[in-house]
Amino acid sequence: MRPSLSATFLRHRIVATVRASKDIAVQKEAEGITQNLVYDNPTIKQLSAFVAGLLAYPEGHKSATNGKIYIEEMIEKYSSGLEGSISNVTANRPVKNVATVLLTGSTGNLGSQILASLLEDNSVERVYAFNRPASGTRSIMERHKARFVDKGLDTRLFGSKKLVFVEGDAAQEKLGLDETLYEELRTSVNLIIHNAWKLDFNLSLSSFESNIRATRNLIDFALAGPYSSTMRFLFTSSVASAQSWNQEKGLYPEEVVTDAGVAVGGGYGEGKYVAERLLAKSGLQVSSLRIGQISGGLPNGAWSTTDWLPILVKSSLALGALPDGHGVS
Repeated sequence: MRPSLSATFLRHRIVATVRASKDIAVQKEAEGITQNLVYDNPTIKQLSAFVAGLLAYPEGHKSATNGKIYIEEMIEKYSSGLEGSISNVTANRPVKNVATVLLTGSTGNLGSQILASLLEDNSVERVYAFNRPASGTRSIMERHKARFVDKGLDTRLFGSKKLVFVEGDAAQEKLGLDETLYEELRTSVNLIIHNAWKLDFNLSLSSFESNIRATRNLIDFALAGPYSSTMRFLFTSSVASAQSWNQEKGLYPEEVVTDAGVAVGGGYGEGKYVAERLLAKSGLQVSSLRIGQISGGLPNGAWSTTDWLPILVKSSLALGALPDGHGVS
C-alpha cells in the first residue's frame, strides 16, 4: 500500500474515534484534524502525544503552539556552539578576486540553471558541483546531461575545465568526503550556493532534519576555511518559510524574523526557516532567497512535470475538462 494511502486510512480511523467520544468538546475537534495529521506527526510517539493532548485539552489544544516549540527545539539543537563563532575569524585572511564555488543540488531544476550560469561566468574560477551519490545506474555526468538536455541548456559546458563533479553527503561528517578532497574544497571555496533540499510538502519538520544537519555542516565548513571572513553563502530558501505570516501586517520583511510562528504550517517551510535562523547565527555573509513556484525558463520553457500546474494540464487533457476555480493561487 502506498504511504500516502496508509496515512489517509490512519487519519480516518483517528477522526472516527474522536467523533465517537462522549465528550461533545472532543467531538468538535474532529473537524479540525488536518489532512496532514500523520505527516505532521510521523512517529508513534508524536502521533500518540497529539491524540492524548487533543483528548485531554480539546478546547485548548493548539497545533500552532506545538509547531513553534518543535521549530525552536530544532534551532537550539543545531545552533549549539554557533553563536559568536565568526568573531574568532582572523581579519587578515586571503582575498580572492575570482570565485571558487561549492554548489549543492546541481542536478535539480533550479540547480542545473545555476550551474550553467556559473560555467558561463568568467569571474568564476572553479565550480564544485556537489550531489549525493547516484542511486541508479546513471553516472553523475549522465544525470547532469539529462537535465541539461531537458532544459535546453548547452551540454558543451561540461567540457569546461573549471567544472568538478563531487559526490558526497553534506549531512555526514566532512560532507561524506575523503580527507584529501575535503581539504581541497575547504582551502579553496569562497562562495557556497546551498540549493539541495528534499522536495515534499507532506512531510513534517523532523523529516527534514538531515537537510538541517547538512546546512549546519556547510556552515562549519565555511567557518573552518581560510576565506571565512569574506565567504559568501547563498541559500535557496522558500516563501513557505513565511507560510503563516499575518498579511494584515503588510509585506513580509526582507530579514530573518525570529518569531517561529510565521513558519508553522508544513515541515518543508519550517525546515527552510530553521536553516535561515542557523545561517543568521553563523555570522557569515549570508543571503537567503525565498523562492516560490519555479516555472519553465529559457531557452525552451521546460517545466518540471511533477509540479502542480503541469500535472493539472496533463490531468485536464486526459479528462477533457479544466477545473472550475476562482481567485488566485
